Parts: sequence; structure tokens; C-alpha cells
Amino acid sequence: MTDLLYIRNSNVTSTSVDGTLFLIATDSGEIVHLDPMATALWAALEDPKTRSQLLELFGAAFPDVSPVTLAGDIDGALGTLQEAGLLSDTPVS
Repeated sequence: MTDLLYIRNSNVTSTSVDGTLFLIATDSGEIVHLDPMATALWAALEDPKTRSQLLELFGAAFPDVSPVTLAGDIDGALGTLQEAGLLSDTPVS
């Protein structure tokens, strides 16, 4: 299975309101409120990363969380960010 490299859309601005992060896609004007997991994921993606790298990073940060639960949370957050046009991906060869 080919892993994907997740890359932030360069046309996104962020703003924090009372400790909550909001992302604005300047292309579409869509605003996305990030929960704590998605906020940490967005920060981790300052440099592009693969799903495997994200799972390793978050697994180390949250060793008491089941890998299945963690993978589901990460996949959900990645999906939300992609659907909003805030992330793109490219296959890693």
C-alpha cells in the first residue's frame, strides 16, 4: 500500500479565538473550527508528513490511547481537513 504525504494548502490562514483554532480557506472562504486533535494535527503538518509518520508521532504522544482509536481520530481529522480544501495529498513512492 502506498502511503500519502499530507501537505497544508498554502492558501489557508489561521486565527485563534480564546484558545480555539479556526482555519480559513482563502480560496473558498470556508471556515473550519478545529477540535484539540485536529489542532495538534494541523501543527504537526507544518512540515508535510505521511499518515505513518503521524501515527508514530501521535502514538508516542498518547501511549495510553489504543492505536485503533488513534488511527480513527487521525483519519477523521485528515478527512475533515481535506474535504474543506485545507490539505492535499500526494503518493509517496
